[in-house]
This record gives sequence, C-alpha cells and structure tokens, in this order.
Amino acid sequence: MNPTRSVVNLLTTAIFAGAVFAQSNGSVTGTVKDSRGGLVPDATVSIANPAQGVAQTTRTSGEGIFVFPQLPSGTYTLTVEMTGFKKAEKSDVVLPVASRVNVGDIILDIGSLAETVTVEAEAGQLQLQSESGERSNVLTNRQLRDIGLNGRNIVDLMRTIPGVIAGGVTANAASTVTNITGGFSINGTRSAQHEYTLDGVTILNLGNNTGALVSINPDALDEVKVLTSNYQAEYGRAGGGVIALTTRSGTNDFHGAGRYFRRHDSLNADTWFNNARGGSAAGFPRPLYRYNFYGWDFGGPIVIPKIVNGRNKLFFFISQSVKQEIQK
Repeated sequence: MNPTRSVVNLLTTAIFAGAVFAQSNGSVTGTVKDSRGGLVPDATVSIANPAQGVAQTTRTSGEGIFVFPQLPSGTYTLTVEMTGFKKAEKSDVVLPVASRVNVGDIILDIGSLAETVTVEAEAGQLQLQSESGERSNVLTNRQLRDIGLNGRNIVDLMRTIPGVIAGGVTANAASTVTNITGGFSINGTRSAQHEYTLDGVTILNLGNNTGALVSINPDALDEVKVLTSNYQAEYGRAGGGVIALTTRSGTNDFHGAGRYFRRHDSLNADTWFNNARGGSAAGFPRPLYRYNFYGWDFGGPIVIPKIVNGRNKLFFFISQSVKQEIQK
C-alpha cells in the first residue's frame, strides 16, 4: 500500500473525528478585573490543555468578559496577560463533557508581565452551573473505573443519578437488539423519551427509541453526562433526558492498561435446597455461573518517523473487550 495514501486516509479520519467531537464540546467563560474591582478590557486570555494539545487565545470584551465556546472536555490552565499587570494563571480548570463552566473573576495585580500569580481553581465554585439552568450530573472516568458494574453495561450506572428511577434489569442488555436504555425513567418521563449519544451522535434505534445501535466498553469512555431537565435547545429531540457518552482519546504520552473481571460459581453461596440435600458431595453442585471479561486499551500520539509527528496535535486510542459467558 502507498504510504502517502495511508497517511492521507489517517489524517482524513482524524479531521472527521474532530468534527464529531465538536458536537459534545463545552465552553469556559470568566471576567478579568484589576485589584480594585475595575473591569479590564482587551486583555489577552489563553487556555491550554497540554495533554491533548489543545490551545486557544482570545481577548476580553469591553466588559472584561472572555469566552472560549468550543473546547473538548479536559483539564485546562488559563493565562491572562495585560500590559502594566502581572501575568495571572488559573490552573486545574476542569471542563466536563457538554458543559458551560464559569471560572468567575480573575484578578490582575499591578506589576510586570515577567511576574506571575498562579491560582488553583476552586472545585466548589466550578460546580455551580451559573451559565445555564440545566440540571445534570457527570460520571467521571475514575467513577466509571472504580464503581462496581455488574455485567459491564454502562447504562446500569444511570441509576446512581438523582431523579433516575430504574424500571428493569439491564445488566446483560449488551446486544444491539435489546432495549438497552428502556429500563429506567428520568424525572417521571417515559422510558422511550431519552436521547442516547456517543460523542454527540445519536446511537439509538429510532424505530423504538430504546434499542441501542452499539454497546460501549466502559473502559473506553472518558465521561458520561446525564442531563435530566432544563437543558438547552440543542438537545431538543428528547424530552425525557439526555445520556451523553464521550470516548477517551490519546494524549502526548503513551498509556496502556489491561483488565480481567471474573465471576465464578465456586465463589457463590450454594442454594438452600442444595445444602439441604447434601450439596456437591451428594451430587448437587452449585448452579453453573461463569463470566470472564478481558479487556485492554492503548493510546498516545501518532508518530511515524520522517512522515508524521502527531505530538500536540494528532492522537490515537484503541480499546477492546471480550466477554465469555457460561450459565445455566
């Protein structure tokens, strides 16, 4: 195969992938003021996420306000510069998927630009949804990895969200023909009124609005956001809540992981009737019940010597899981 053609195909795929991610992007806004509370117009504001090579720059308006309207989810650092003032930095600004974050006031002290004042973002302040009236909750990547998930079906975690009522068991609903999202309702709405998206694209079977077209490996997800009420018009297709899944991406560092989840009948308690009849010694063993889940993932920058150097701009991420099930 022609190497040049392969590189072109790879870059084209990356471009279209970026366009899809834009549908689940968020925004960061704030106000720049001096130490006396006066507004600072025309200040230079930069935002960066070095791990994913994201960097943007804008200027404050006449009211000292700045807005970055299209940012992928991640952890950012804000930098504000203005002649006659010390450079100000606000680190650890966490932007969840499809969220609007207001970092509040950034104060500039009089001094030289060579001096820098660094402030760590306050998590409590950033959790206040002052930029919209939506009610929503986010399941972070750490929660997705650490919370016990029977059946490895991400939809089961929806029942941990306030206002979500589980109406059925979905632990094994991992096929494309099962009503994978039809087992719960949000704030009393019907179970067929949800929206279910992956990186901003609907993955519901629109014929019944409950069957998912694909099942998602939880370890390949970065965040899950559940919008329960008062969300923006861009989510207007569904009145019964929106479940927005965001996949993980590579970073400037190579990272990989492997995992194995095991469920075996030898670890289960025997049934009362089997014990009453003498158990395994009398020929009444525990019911056969075995699940094996294998998985791995790997991601990083795309680097092809003398052809492509993707650091800070082009990344890949691969994840795979396999389930083996034996049950009576």
